[in-house]
Amino acid sequence: MTTTFAEFSSADLLVLQRQLEDWRSRQSGRPRIPSAVWEAAAALGHAQGASRVARILGLSYPGLLSWMRRSATSGQHAANTTPARFIELKCSPPVDTAPPEVGWAELRDGSGRVLRLRVGRDPEAWRALSDSFWRHGR
Repeated sequence: MTTTFAEFSSADLLVLQRQLEDWRSRQSGRPRIPSAVWEAAAALGHAQGASRVARILGLSYPGLLSWMRRSATSGQHAANTTPARFIELKCSPPVDTAPPEVGWAELRDGSGRVLRLRVGRDPEAWRALSDSFWRHGR
């Protein structure tokens, strides 16, 4: 049975795990894992770490690293290495409401990323955003 790349998720590790388990259940003996599985696992490895992906999928860690190096040199995971950008979104407040209390917060990390927040009435909202900002780099 030939498997195409489109059958395996490179975006969701748990989906790929279920797909791989399903593929394995339909095989007899110990056939070679399709390259489409390795490619999807390599893409996830770039995003989530090789050790975690190999462990969850039951794949060889050195084998996964090899596939990750191949995809890195061919540029397949370039979308995952694109730096994050902040987009300004301007919204008008509803006419029938009082103007919000406004303040500013600016967050910078060691890589030079900057997050500027205009704080309205809910400081918990920008605190959650800042927590997410700091976790992203780790």
